[in-house]
Amino acid sequence: MKLVEPSLAYAEQIQAYRSEFLEAGSTMDGCGWLRRFEDSAAWIEQVRAERDPATVPADFVPCSTFLCIREEDDQLVGMLQIRHCLNEMLRRYAGHIGYSVAPSQRRKGYATRMLALGLEQCRAMGLSRVLVACRPDNEGSRRTILYNGGLYESTVYWPERDVYLERYWITITKNKEEPEMKELKQAYFTGERALFGEHDLRVVDSVFDAGESPLKECRDLELRGNLFRWKYPLWYCKNVDVEGCTWFEMARAGVWYTDNIRVRNAVIQAPKNFRRCNGLTLEDVVFTNPAETVWSCKNVKMKNVSAAGAPYFCMNSENLEIDGLTLDGNYSFDGAKNMVIRNSRLLTKDAFWNTENVTVYDSFISGEYLGWNAKNLTLVNCTVESLQGMCYIENLKMINCKLIHTSLAFEYATVEAEIASKIDSVLNPSSGTISAPAIGELILEKDFIDPGKTKIVCKEIDESFEHPEWRRK
Repeated sequence: MKLVEPSLAYAEQIQAYRSEFLEAGSTMDGCGWLRRFEDSAAWIEQVRAERDPATVPADFVPCSTFLCIREEDDQLVGMLQIRHCLNEMLRRYAGHIGYSVAPSQRRKGYATRMLALGLEQCRAMGLSRVLVACRPDNEGSRRTILYNGGLYESTVYWPERDVYLERYWITITKNKEEPEMKELKQAYFTGERALFGEHDLRVVDSVFDAGESPLKECRDLELRGNLFRWKYPLWYCKNVDVEGCTWFEMARAGVWYTDNIRVRNAVIQAPKNFRRCNGLTLEDVVFTNPAETVWSCKNVKMKNVSAAGAPYFCMNSENLEIDGLTLDGNYSFDGAKNMVIRNSRLLTKDAFWNTENVTVYDSFISGEYLGWNAKNLTLVNCTVESLQGMCYIENLKMINCKLIHTSLAFEYATVEAEIASKIDSVLNPSSGTISAPAIGELILEKDFIDPGKTKIVCKEIDESFEHPEWRRK
């Protein structure tokens, strides 16, 4: 069992979880107001806002909401919320942690494990003592709290909820003493598998030169200011923290099959990096030759990443959160699923082909044939320049977007588009609504689509045609 942050990868399961509680008439503790949200994406945005002190609603404290996932079948079985601090109401009644288990998954011991995992998160946040409450008639929850070290303090009446609550304090014990981390500084490594299988190791200001796979099958690494000059440096590794390092051109295929790796303040010349990784974080990273990079990865976070000359960037990857990406390279994100992009500039032909569940906010996208064969593609406050863009898409949404030099748009797409600029031309949308202040050419071919299935909301249409120019000749 594991706790994960809410993402669109679990959108359907989140709504099924909500429906199960509503049908059972059960309380939804630790769910971050999920009861009010019929749209998982909107709920996910809400819980993310609640986590950040800068965006948490007034009169609330920052909190983190987690999904509890049964690992053997990736099934959502519970939810848990941790309040980072206590206000007066929380101190008197609700405490630091709220949680719930799906009605169909109760009496299986999940709540006990969930609370234990939640306490580990509290420890990581720096909390040493947490308050947890339950109703006096909830014997299962009481046992869960007691099993995790809860000490009873008092029973109080919460008048706003008309409920009595038992209050328990749990003291979070420190982790057992971790193995002492070895340190290698200003070393020079050559030869194959120079540090094969090492663990609890810190390497500083060192050079990995000719010799393949120097850190293969290592775990619990800290890498600071190192130079990777040869192939396959990090394969089959776990728990790697990298800062200030450089991958030179021959360090190609550098990070494959590696879980839980964070790379910060790095320059990467080498192509074909980051394949089949799970739990990849890239912050302030510059790629100078990222051909075929970030392929088939899962649970990826990027912030302030630059990638130039990047064909097929992020192909077939899943569960991506990207903020501040500068990308120059064609065929990006082909086959990606469950992705959110913010505040980015994307110069890329054939972007988002064959994707599912992608939302892009506040970004600039330039490149022809944008989004073909995608499902559930949403663009919000974006500027787009694309010849024959947004075609062959199932469920395209555009909210307050601008289209610059974009012609023959929306062909065979099901679309709900709110465009804030003139559209040069529209060709054969399948269905939906297109709203714009002006359209240059509106082309609707009755032989190929039913024009009545698309509503055009536009005050100024320069020309309307029953066929495109190449069929009128």
